[in-house]
Amino acid sequence: MLQADLEAFLQPEQDDDELDHNHPPGTQPPAAGLDEDRQVWSADPRTDAAARTVASRVAGDLAVLTNEPSLGLFRVQQHIHRAVPMVVARKEDMLQLSTRIAGMLYDVEYAQKTVSKMATITNFSTIQQHLQTSIRYKEQLNAMAKEAKDKG
Repeated sequence: MLQADLEAFLQPEQDDDELDHNHPPGTQPPAAGLDEDRQVWSADPRTDAAARTVASRVAGDLAVLTNEPSLGLFRVQQHIHRAVPMVVARKEDMLQLSTRIAGMLYDVEYAQKTVSKMATITNFSTIQQHLQTSIRYKEQLNAMAKEAKDKG
């Protein structure tokens, strides 16, 4: 649509009779009047409208182009301000969990070493033998007590 407005602006539609030969081409005669709003000399309302449309669109495009990087960086800044506190909180949680897990891992490794060393300790086998002997003596005592009770 911008292309059509530009072509309409560039194509003169004035007859030779309407042209003011006292002014160089591209300038407007003072008889056309001064637009108070934009202070643009215009001989033809259609040309004036096309010029205003083109100028408005160019100004809008320039505003978008100049503000786009700032707006993009502003959005990035907003995202950072929203996301960073959550990331920091998660990092702190992860550090606490990491510390707890490291302590638990140490406990498990220590317990594993202790259990593996128990198989080689001779005191445990001696204790086991004494327990088996004690169980046999207890069974013999129970049997003797039962016989004495039956006899008596």
